[in-house]
Amino acid sequence: MSAFFFGPPERQLFGYHHVPRGTPPGAAVLCPPWAREYQYAHRALHFLAKRLAARGCHVLRFDYSGTGDSWGASTEANTERWAEDIALAVGELRTMSGLEHVDLVGLRVGAFLAAQATADIPGVRRIVLWDPIMEGEAWLRELGVAGAVDGGRLEVGGTIVSRTFVDQIRAIRPETYEAARIERVLFLLTQGDDEGDGFDSSPHLPGVERVWLQQPAPWLEDPSIWAGQVPVEAVKRIVEWLS
Repeated sequence: MSAFFFGPPERQLFGYHHVPRGTPPGAAVLCPPWAREYQYAHRALHFLAKRLAARGCHVLRFDYSGTGDSWGASTEANTERWAEDIALAVGELRTMSGLEHVDLVGLRVGAFLAAQATADIPGVRRIVLWDPIMEGEAWLRELGVAGAVDGGRLEVGGTIVSRTFVDQIRAIRPETYEAARIERVLFLLTQGDDEGDGFDSSPHLPGVERVWLQQPAPWLEDPSIWAGQVPVEAVKRIVEWLS
């Protein structure tokens, strides 16, 4: 695994490249969650990247603009820019791997961003939508939206963002996923009491495979480890589907 910066000089993104063992059959970009969900899911996404690399896959994990160690401040968060960041990550992984086709794995809001990005990225054939955010308004309530702060900005889940960004999140609906241009989709749900939960509101996409597994939510904190749990069966299913 190697850490590096990529992208244009004025907009450097930070990423990790997990180098595969042997001849790589493919390449995948992991699109993370945001806010505290990013922090808690870091462990699970690292685990997923290692498992994919062990199966011979180039993997790129990265931080969106204004998050983690990438360029910018949280107040510059913008879902359209983040979709462009995914396109930059795909281009970078193509260069590093020498492979044309790159898969996307998006967790939570990362799933929405990955779906949006496919409309402008040729060569992405498969995408994993892992417990995607389907209703932006409901998700904002989960994170918690505080009153306006300096400059009319808002605090969401402990992060200061612009009103424009909040409006972009509020606009997330099942139908917004239908902008995706993709051949195959794994729609993976791990929450709920039974297999039917969540599928009624899933987007109508060609080539979609819907899978339900009852697993721990990696984006929620387990106080005993101060991090999110690793949903081993969910990771196994993703690795098998991409391999």
